[in-house]
Amino acid sequence: MTEQLDKDSLIGLLMLGYISPRITGSEKKKLAVERYMRAYLRSLTCPELASELEDCEHGIGLSSAIVDTIAHASDGYDAFMAKRNKVKSRNKAKS
Repeated sequence: MTEQLDKDSLIGLLMLGYISPRITGSEKKKLAVERYMRAYLRSLTCPELASELEDCEHGIGLSSAIVDTIAHASDGYDAFMAKRNKVKSRNKAKS
């Protein structure tokens, strides 16, 4: 099945079926992590994407590299927001 699909289709199937359900948090966080994951998946080759999709379809699941990337993107978003909120509170204190 995966030999017939182009790269965008493979990314879409992985995102909808296997990656998006793993992302937790607010709606803004989910959208940010999904954008990051789409960019990450675009850097992979078609055979790599097809292999990931076949593994998921056969019950093996996502590779540890993709699971780690999801966690990294989620942690990065949390760190960014924590830093941003800290900056906002400093500005309020100075006013």
